[in-house]
Amino acid sequence: MRFTDLVCPISSERGNQDVARLTALFVALIAIAYLLTRIVWLPALLLGDFVARGAGARAWSPLARLAQFVVARTGRPMIAIDLAPKVFAARVGALFAFGIVATHAWSSVAALALAGVLTLFALLESVGNVCVGCIVYAHVMMPLVRSRRTS
Repeated sequence: MRFTDLVCPISSERGNQDVARLTALFVALIAIAYLLTRIVWLPALLLGDFVARGAGARAWSPLARLAQFVVARTGRPMIAIDLAPKVFAARVGALFAFGIVATHAWSSVAALALAGVLTLFALLESVGNVCVGCIVYAHVMMPLVRSRRTS
C-alpha cells in the first residue's frame, strides 16, 4: 500500500495544518526533554494534552493553544485539514504517554522506548507532514470497519 492510497478517517471538522504540525513539534520537544531528563511530569503533561485533543476539547490543550497563538502571529494563510486523523492520532498519543508514565518507575527501558517512538511519530508529523494516525487507521481500523460491514 502506498502512502497516497491511505484512507483517513473523515469528519466535517476542519483545523489548521500549521497548528497541527507546530503542536506535533511541541510534543516532540517535550518527549525529547523527557528522554534527556527522565522527568516524569513531562509525559504526564503530554498525557493531559493528548486526552484533551483526543476528546475534541482543543481549548483545553496547552500545546494546541500555544501553537494557535504562534501561527496566528505569522500571518500565513490557513491550510484547512480534516481533524479526524489528528483526533485519532491524539488518542494513540495518549496511549503512548500513558505507557511512558505507567512504565517510568519500573522499566526505564520501556518508558524510553515508548518516548522514542512518540518522538519519531511527532517529528514525522511536524517535519515531514506524515500523519502516522492515517497509516495506523488504514492498517488497523479500516479492516475492522470493513469486517463489521460484511458480517
